[in-house]
Amino acid sequence: MAAARDSMLTEVYRLVVGLDTSHPAALPHLDAIRRWQSNTAPWTDLTPDAEDEITALALLPGGTDLGGDDALRFDLSMFDIELVLLLGGTDAPQDEGDLDTIAKDLLDRRAIPAIGTHERLLRQIRNGSWWTDLTIAAVEGARRDLRGLAHLIDVPVAGGCVEP
Repeated sequence: MAAARDSMLTEVYRLVVGLDTSHPAALPHLDAIRRWQSNTAPWTDLTPDAEDEITALALLPGGTDLGGDDALRFDLSMFDIELVLLLGGTDAPQDEGDLDTIAKDLLDRRAIPAIGTHERLLRQIRNGSWWTDLTIAAVEGARRDLRGLAHLIDVPVAGGCVEP
């Protein structure tokens, strides 16, 4: 759990450091932005109030390239699964069905080399073995491996080739 928390904090730190302080949406938050961008920010000892403040900052426009809308939607689904696991949930999250559908769609396009390299993981997600004793680290690893493929889900395929 500590490794997953550290990984998430690293991502949020990257977002906060990349904030564009000249953007109009950031202006009301300049004090908080400067506080959390400083070398003395208490990233390892977060209070609930600090977590709320950082969450608000992470939603501001920044200079960090987060990928396209498809990748961001994919991230959101995966973060929902991670959150269920982090909170100790035992029920399958709603996003399990979403991820299963994504895996199916991608497997249908496995002739695309970028997808083919992840065929094993996609098959595990589809057959359910991936969901047994699932860990946050496994979900985060899958998120990182597959997020770059999210834009390929709706790409039409004919005869094993991507149509122009």
